[in-house]
Amino acid sequence: MENYKKIPGSIISIENRCKKHGNKYELYCSIHDVPCCIMCIRDDHSHCQPMRPILEVTEHAKSSTAIAHIERDLKYIDAAFEKMKSDITNNISDIDKQKRKCLSDISTMRKLLNDHLDTIEKQTVEEMVSKEQNLQVKLKKVLVAMETKRTDFDNIRQDVNKIKKYASDLQTFIGVNEMTSVVDGEVKKQKGAFNYDLFELKLDFSSELESFVKDVSKFGVVSVTKKHCSTSLVKEVELQAQILQERKPGVTPQLTRKTTVAFQTKDKGHVRITGCDILPDGKLVIAVQKGKRLLMFSNNGNYEKKLSGFQVSRLRFHTQEKIL
Repeated sequence: MENYKKIPGSIISIENRCKKHGNKYELYCSIHDVPCCIMCIRDDHSHCQPMRPILEVTEHAKSSTAIAHIERDLKYIDAAFEKMKSDITNNISDIDKQKRKCLSDISTMRKLLNDHLDTIEKQTVEEMVSKEQNLQVKLKKVLVAMETKRTDFDNIRQDVNKIKKYASDLQTFIGVNEMTSVVDGEVKKQKGAFNYDLFELKLDFSSELESFVKDVSKFGVVSVTKKHCSTSLVKEVELQAQILQERKPGVTPQLTRKTTVAFQTKDKGHVRITGCDILPDGKLVIAVQKGKRLLMFSNNGNYEKKLSGFQVSRLRFHTQEKIL
């Protein structure tokens, strides 16, 4: 009972009786790949040959090629998932490494910018200090010369006051004339005004630096490049049709892996095949596009008959279409 519970629900739901007629399955139609009861043969499969006993068909079911094909396909699918997992896991690791490299590049660029800004700042500060010192020296020299001149005129002013208080009229007259000559000479020398220069020290930032602050809004553009990958679910191209039933022992169809195979048919010219299958007895059934027919051949390629009673459309085949 425990083992029975382990069977998948979709398999447990498969019954051994015909859903249409309610009778037990007794035969298997190799043409339509369906189990049949007696009533099914009468109603739908009267022209289907060969019909095999259901017990004979299912005798080797667990060792059939169908299970082998499923297991092979599941193995390929699992390998594809494993490769996808490996690729995605490696990509996650690569992205983390790429992020850390980008962060390192940002730090490197920031250091380069800082070092460059420090250098040009130092140069500008040194230039400004040098010019300020030169102006200080120049202005102080002018100030010293002005103080010397002022002292001379202060002495003349003091002498004038003393003359007014203590000198005689003759002394005053002659002395004032001499002083006037000195003062007038200085006024003429200065052309009626004292001339001197005042300075203004200022800094105009370079247009490149102002443009950098205004226009540069980010270190760089972070972009993502997508690479589409595809993992195949099969290892090789199957050139033979998939055999869904166990082959009958001792029967080996003479179908080789070729793109073209010569068969004897009653049709003239080339025949376009849209599908084929190998019956349990080794015979071949081929779907022909022209007339939508099913043709039966022996295992050595000899034409036997046309299967009637079927509406044939395009059949699925595991290779590309072949021209016979």
